[in-house]
Amino acid sequence: MPAPTDKATTAELIEMLRSRGEEDLDRAHVALVARGEAIVDDLITALKDGSYQVRMGAARALGAMKATAALGDLVETLADPSVNVQRMGVESLAMMGPQAVPMLVEKLEDKDPKMRRRAAETLGMIADESALTALVGSLGDENAEVRKEAARALGKIKASGATPRLLDMLDDENVEICRYSAEALGEIGDTEAIPKLVMCLTSSSGDLRDTAVQALVKIGTDSVPELVKLLKHHNPHGRLHAADALGRLGDPRAFDPLTEALADENDRVRHYAAEALGKVGQADPQKAVRALLPLLKEKHRDIRSVSINALRELGGPVAVQALSDMLGDVNAMVRLQAAQALLEIGDPAAVEPLVRGLRDSEWSVRAFCAEALGQIGQANAVIPLVLAAADEKAAVKLKVVEALGRLGDARARHALEIAARDHDTEVREAARAAAEQLG
Repeated sequence: MPAPTDKATTAELIEMLRSRGEEDLDRAHVALVARGEAIVDDLITALKDGSYQVRMGAARALGAMKATAALGDLVETLADPSVNVQRMGVESLAMMGPQAVPMLVEKLEDKDPKMRRRAAETLGMIADESALTALVGSLGDENAEVRKEAARALGKIKASGATPRLLDMLDDENVEICRYSAEALGEIGDTEAIPKLVMCLTSSSGDLRDTAVQALVKIGTDSVPELVKLLKHHNPHGRLHAADALGRLGDPRAFDPLTEALADENDRVRHYAAEALGKVGQADPQKAVRALLPLLKEKHRDIRSVSINALRELGGPVAVQALSDMLGDVNAMVRLQAAQALLEIGDPAAVEPLVRGLRDSEWSVRAFCAEALGQIGQANAVIPLVLAAADEKAAVKLKVVEALGRLGDARARHALEIAARDHDTEVREAARAAAEQLG
């Protein structure tokens, strides 16, 4: 049984911080914080202990106490030899809030780049606008890590006054700094950033392109016109990421441009355009479905697959017919996706194609077809499902039995009695449960 901490001396509690056991560390922390201001000096002394664990524990306790008397000492932990202590210093100072800002701003000029970097990071966590000017200045720091943290901090502060400088940072030779700047511009949400962020979609860096997409989506639909223009750009990266962003934004203004992009010479652009049209096409689902139909004959399997997903999102009679046709695709994964899509849509018009799918060579397709027939609930599926109850694959039999239970038709009784004696435990149990649901 752990020794009680209420009778321990402060020195004994600080000694407990050397423990590697989380329970002991937490108990010591709670006890130290409970003693409050009376032990602040002891904890300040502990910040200089030879053990990084003691220094971490002391910083943690001082932060939890919001001990303003320890502000200066906590700031010094940002340059501690131990990264773990630095991180705890950041967290503890962030708990102090705006009162820590003046000291942290001063440390942005420190000679130690570790100190400057952690000071910028902490200012971002506090997110007080009074640090804006100093952080903008740190965007010009000679150290790349400091510049990155300054950019990130400005994003957290949502400092619109930093937009012009952050736009300049998109030209930095360090792509990580460009990425952090793009992220910050997205957080700030200033439409002034749209043109340059759109051009980031043509970058050779995939990480920067992805971050720019996220930033543009955060800024919102004001970016649609520039993204539509980019669909015609000579750079295929730009075109595909423009399609991606337009899909995420879901603005109907992108409908026709995305439809045109379905014929792009680059297969990945066609892929993203199809995916986007599944989202944007909700304004006119049937028109979108008709635009997607030619892609179901694409030689690239992934384009057929993404088109199926788009049709699933759009729904409607034309989509159901097209998905039913895809149950005959040469690729088993495409057939599986089509079955999954028909399951989700649940349209009775798909019953006959799904019945044919019960004889598919791929067991997973047969299983999804059986499940879909159970969900749709049409009586004309009962006999085909009864026949499918003899499937050689237990996973298929399970779905068939469950479907027969949902349908609740007495014609399934004999098949369920046989299934109740199956060698597979799950099938037997499901068959007994299904039999109880029969009329």
